[in-house]
Amino acid sequence: MPNCDLRCRMQPVDGVIRLTETGRGSSCRVDLSADQARLLHESRVVDVTGGPKSWLIKSRSVVGVARVGDLEVWITPKISISRLLFLVGYSSNPDVWREGEIGLDEAAGLVPTVAQLFARQVETAIAPGLLRGYRTEHQSSYVMRGRLNVARQVTHHHGRVVPFEVEHDDYTPNIVENRFLLATIDRLLRLPGIGVARFALEEQRSAMGSLVDPWAGSLIPRWQPTRLNNRYHSALRLAEVIWRASSPEYGPGSVQVSGFFFTMWKVFEDFITIALGERLLTATRIGHVDFQYHCKLDDEDEVNLYPDLVWWSNGKVSAVVDAKYKVEHKRDRNGLLFQILSYCVALDTKAGHLVYARSDQPSSRFTVKHAGIELHLHSVDLATSSLDDLRRQLDFLADKVSGNQR
Repeated sequence: MPNCDLRCRMQPVDGVIRLTETGRGSSCRVDLSADQARLLHESRVVDVTGGPKSWLIKSRSVVGVARVGDLEVWITPKISISRLLFLVGYSSNPDVWREGEIGLDEAAGLVPTVAQLFARQVETAIAPGLLRGYRTEHQSSYVMRGRLNVARQVTHHHGRVVPFEVEHDDYTPNIVENRFLLATIDRLLRLPGIGVARFALEEQRSAMGSLVDPWAGSLIPRWQPTRLNNRYHSALRLAEVIWRASSPEYGPGSVQVSGFFFTMWKVFEDFITIALGERLLTATRIGHVDFQYHCKLDDEDEVNLYPDLVWWSNGKVSAVVDAKYKVEHKRDRNGLLFQILSYCVALDTKAGHLVYARSDQPSSRFTVKHAGIELHLHSVDLATSSLDDLRRQLDFLADKVSGNQR
């Protein structure tokens, strides 16, 4: 189904609703059953209004693909896929995600592009052969092989001599790195619409599956980057991104949702705090930062506040920063300014900064009457054509927060 505006009304084609994150195509009117509309509404992936047959579907701050009941919802981000992956990856590990261009045709959409990129990185990682390492195996045996595990022998057999509880080290490909890659391949293969990457992923699944057991846990496994697993680093970092975005049964609302999606406000806030904090801690600035700093607004210690970033200088709070993905209306701006003001009052500082994602809004400043507190609004253009320009915006923002005018 092509993107449509508010004047359109059409059935979802093959149960698929396509939207864009913002602008034209961010809303469409479709015919749905009451149950379908209820599930979509409760999933909170999209906003649903109207009825009883024709419903207005509007995108929220979620991008990607989500399967809700018998419907699929595809939401295209307003920034490029390569830029989105850069923002997500940078928040996870700034030292690794320095380059944002992934060199792929993004026309197919977010999920096919990510699947194709991951297939390429896995191929690069395992082409010389599966990485092997030593793994400790435990077993009960009537033959002594390896080392006797005395503690297990006592607790499992209560004084009996046999069977032996032994452990030995195997040099095997069944290590955490390979298990994590295989489990990530399985997750991608369960997603709808991964496109031409499916064939490559299925081949890799077949090649690895006979030697490696997939990671069975629901949490991202701990792996340690070393010189020995260096060729796996890019694939493993992307695997972490995929796991965070593709929990098999996750829903921001009361309905379980499967799919692959990013919550853009979370992506933006994480990126701004990590990237801004990194730039504040340079040789030209003396101080330190706290993220999600817990403070109290009242003397009774009942009102909790958690500003995204606090900049300390000379032993006191010099500035407080909060990041918001969208400031669409003046009333939204005013409410957020009151929030920043409460941070400044609680932390006894005279400078508060609100950072949001816009390309057409200049910075502005408001001085609070009778308080001498200055509230600053800054916009960051995530869709700028180059990463160098994005870095320059962050450097400028760091100068403003620290008071270091270079």
